[in-house]
Amino acid sequence: MLEDRLTALEAKLDALAPRFEGRTRGEPGQGAVAALEQAQGVRLPEEYRAFLLRVGDGAPGLLPLARWGEALLDEAPLRAPCLLDPAKGHGDYGDDDEPAQGTIALTPGSPHAVLVVSGERRGQVLYVDLDDYWSEVVEDARGEPVGFATWYAAWLDASGPSAPGDAPGRGSAARRLAEGLLGSEDELVAALGDPRADARRRRKAVVGLDERGSLGPAGLAALDRACEDPDPTVRRAALRGLDRHRGPEALERLATRVGDPSPLVRRELVRLIAAAPEGRPLLRALVDDDDPAVVQSALGALLRGETTADALADLLARDSVRRVPDARGLLLHALGDTADPRWLPALLGFLEHEHAPTRLIAAVALRALGSTDACARLEQRRRIEPAEHVRTAIERTLGALGCPEPA
Repeated sequence: MLEDRLTALEAKLDALAPRFEGRTRGEPGQGAVAALEQAQGVRLPEEYRAFLLRVGDGAPGLLPLARWGEALLDEAPLRAPCLLDPAKGHGDYGDDDEPAQGTIALTPGSPHAVLVVSGERRGQVLYVDLDDYWSEVVEDARGEPVGFATWYAAWLDASGPSAPGDAPGRGSAARRLAEGLLGSEDELVAALGDPRADARRRRKAVVGLDERGSLGPAGLAALDRACEDPDPTVRRAALRGLDRHRGPEALERLATRVGDPSPLVRRELVRLIAAAPEGRPLLRALVDDDDPAVVQSALGALLRGETTADALADLLARDSVRRVPDARGLLLHALGDTADPRWLPALLGFLEHEHAPTRLIAAVALRALGSTDACARLEQRRRIEPAEHVRTAIERTLGALGCPEPA
């Protein structure tokens, strides 16, 4: 079995030789393995050990053994048991704990892929982020932790020319490998439909499907069904997958989720819909959302596109935009940037707003508008403005517009 896995890895490395500029093997590993095991008083997990001895130390994508401790913040012996627990964050560990002790860093950068050498998780591959000690066990479609050979084969697939690349909102390939189950399309579809699967496993099955270079009818149908999952994190992941795998056809499916009960899902919808020019009507619907973050995101996406005067007037009239401070600020900046005098009355009106940051933005936007017709109202507001930083902004606008000094 191990021999077969190593042979398959060698064949995969050879097939990907152009990707790695022809370098498909590491340095001879016998000396490095012996030196590390003797110095640390441990024996490396068998799959990894056999790989190093057969394929070499420092194969494509892998750190050489000399950098084994790269996932540690402090020196810790390899024989100390690994403390990493996906259920814990940074604040859940003790001050003197080194959670990644007992592990070997397999990949550079953060999150690191690490192989557990000591402790209950020996032989398992995890991803760990040193900034917050987020960690995740790499699992197969059955939800079982995988060893080095299975993980490395998946890593090579994710690094191949047909592998799905990083894209905004998708996160790094490393994080996606950690957050998805590894398996064939049929295995992942079965995992997603398993009535015993909890939300975490269903979400990881969806991410695993999304990670595949292409999906057949069964995989696409599974993603469609997952859009109705009771858990919002599963629905969000399913929408991401449909957006990538269905392409232009995804917009129709995304439109059905505009009324999703979870703000988490609706925020993701804004991001996905914003990338499609034909999605602007859906964004206008999301501007009226109850969640402030959805309102702000949808408005920002609309304002980044071509916005006519009529469209701006429509947005200005929306109660949701006026209600959410950050959305209100985005719109005021946009009005000023038009340099269109028709927005002068609206901006002057916001100079009287109860919210000081809104008054500040209105003063700055009036500066961008460049109309001296605002001088009298600006001076009037300057005299009664209680907030010093707003008063300073008004004075700068008065100067920028060339307003006459008050008598």
